Amino acid sequence: MLASGCGRLAFDAVPDVDAPPAPTSIAERVPCGTHILLDAGGHNAHDVIRWVNDASGDWVIGANHYSQDDHKIERHLVTETPSGAVAGPAEFMVQADHVDVLAFEAVADGHVMGYTDFALNTGHTVALGAGMAVGAQHDLGQLASGNPPLARAGNGKLAMIGLVGGNLQVLGVFDDSAPTGVSINLATPADGAGLPTMITLPDGLAVVWHSAASGTCKLATLAADLSLRAGPVDLAVAGCADAHVAYLPATHRLIVVADDPANGAIVGAVWDEALAPIVLPRQLATTAHWVRIATADDDTAWITWAQSGAPQQVRYALLDADANIALMGSPVGALDETLGHFHTIDRVASTTVVMWTDTTQARTFSVERLCR
Repeated sequence: MLASGCGRLAFDAVPDVDAPPAPTSIAERVPCGTHILLDAGGHNAHDVIRWVNDASGDWVIGANHYSQDDHKIERHLVTETPSGAVAGPAEFMVQADHVDVLAFEAVADGHVMGYTDFALNTGHTVALGAGMAVGAQHDLGQLASGNPPLARAGNGKLAMIGLVGGNLQVLGVFDDSAPTGVSINLATPADGAGLPTMITLPDGLAVVWHSAASGTCKLATLAADLSLRAGPVDLAVAGCADAHVAYLPATHRLIVVADDPANGAIVGAVWDEALAPIVLPRQLATTAHWVRIATADDDTAWITWAQSGAPQQVRYALLDADANIALMGSPVGALDETLGHFHTIDRVASTTVVMWTDTTQARTFSVERLCR
């Protein structure tokens, strides 16, 4: 499955001899620390590309800009090569107006894809079968700004997050991609919530967003039934924006990273599961923005960001459980000069990759596997 870095607790259990083996991925065999060009380029601008994996294979799925209000979600089959991997030609999946972000969660018979439409301010879910075959599609109505919007509540159902008339809401979703009718309101329009996202916890969800009213980013946790469990608490960085979160199951900690636009930097902070602060906000890198995070293993997390320059490039680092940088990667590639969703970090099977369309390589789909 393509993942947004969701940690899970490990339990001793009697093996299920009937359970199918976990799918492996070509991503696990891509050379470490190497900029891999997945095709010959020549693409339109893509708001986002993601690496998705299941038992049927590996796919790059992206939102292709044919024109301002004509975005097509397309899949590209990934095959293995002696030097790494190659992405095949585009195969149409879903017609959309203007898609900024895509998210995927595994279900018993495939995946559910969730996205929000930037221009229409609507939320959408799509059932995907083997080979990323498109099944039922659901328009969730007004649901804007999820960044990305879909995650599974631990011990519960799927959920989508976004803004409904300025209210920050989380909506329940069945594994067949249909809405459950359950929803929770986390913030009123007075909060000025923006760019909310969420990840799986062992028994619920962690949610982050930035608040125009407080000028900070906020973190809350939800129970498996989507009720509010703890928070919200503040990531107290003035002007904090574009926050993302990862969970470290070995230490039961949450690391939140975000942009600090006033200082041209990215920052991080750490809380425990009860949202008691462990590490106060600290600067992680300068001349940096558009930070993303994904759990690396049980007690570390990878972060990626855009390094300012001409061109701006992708950069990555490994954080320990106290949000210290344990490893710093070198800048790589060249990013579009507009929005942060032009690079993504994904947990794929047992490995982590960063993906982008490279502007100095004729808009080539690019990937680098992150390794210690």
